[in-house]
Amino acid sequence: MEIYFMKYEYDKAGVLFHRQFGHNLLWGATTNPGRDGYYDDRGRLVYEYGYITHGSTDTYYIYEGEEEKPSYALYLDDNLGADFPEFVRYR
Repeated sequence: MEIYFMKYEYDKAGVLFHRQFGHNLLWGATTNPGRDGYYDDRGRLVYEYGYITHGSTDTYYIYEGEEEKPSYALYLDDNLGADFPEFVRYR
């Protein structure tokens, strides 16, 4: 039985563009048991999707200029069709 998995995908230039990780639902909790992350052409995380018992989560990361760390994130908790947004600023 698979307990935990991780998968990383790189483009031809060797830049990370997608990663996926998670655990078997029989082994652990059902809140965000796995995540899919998508990266820009510089290898910065720009979007992340996660499963949650009542629906899904979507997180969009926003960068200022050439920064390597995001300045903001928009988090959407989809609760059976009703989105609960949260916008955060990182310092």
